Amino acid sequence: IRPFATIYGGTTIGADFQTGQSASIREDNILGDKCSVGTNAVLEHGNRIGNGARIHSGCFLELVTLGDHVFLGPNVVFTDDPHPPCPKYEECKKGAILEDYVKVGANATILPGVRIGARSLIGAGSVVTQDIPPGVVAAGNPARVVRNIDELTCWPGHYDHPYAWELGEGNPGSKS
Repeated sequence: IRPFATIYGGTTIGADFQTGQSASIREDNILGDKCSVGTNAVLEHGNRIGNGARIHSGCFLELVTLGDHVFLGPNVVFTDDPHPPCPKYEECKKGAILEDYVKVGANATILPGVRIGARSLIGAGSVVTQDIPPGVVAAGNPARVVRNIDELTCWPGHYDHPYAWELGEGNPGSKS
C-alpha cells in the first residue's frame, strides 16, 4: 500500500494486493486476490472486483462488478445513475458488470447498468452506452462492435494472436 492511499473500514481485500499513491477505496468494496489499484484511482462504495484485476491510475468506479483478470486502462470512468441529480437516485443507481478478461482502453466511459461480455476489448476513449457481447472489439462514441476479438493480430509477431496466453496458449506463437 503506497503513500497517501486510503482504505476505509468495511472493505475486504484478498492476498497480494497493491495500490498506487493516493488511491481511495471506500467502504463496502470487495477485492479478490492479486488486484492492483493505481495512483489516484477512486473506488466508491459497492464494487465487487475479481481476482487479478488491474485498475489503472485515475479510474473511478461505483457499484461496479469486475470479473477475474479485468484490465482498466488509465482514467476509465464508470457512472452509476442514469439522470443525475435525481430525487429518486437511490432507486435508479446501478453499476456496470464486466465479465472475465475484459480489457478497457484509457479514458473510456462506461454508463450505468451496462454489461460487457467476457474477453471483449473496449477501445480507448469509447463511451459504452449499451451491452457489449462476449469476444468482440467495440469502439467509438457510442461504442459499437467493430470486429471479433479473434480477428486481431499481434502486430509485432510475438504471439499467433493477442491474448493467446489467456486461452492457455502461453508460449509465443510461430511468428516469433
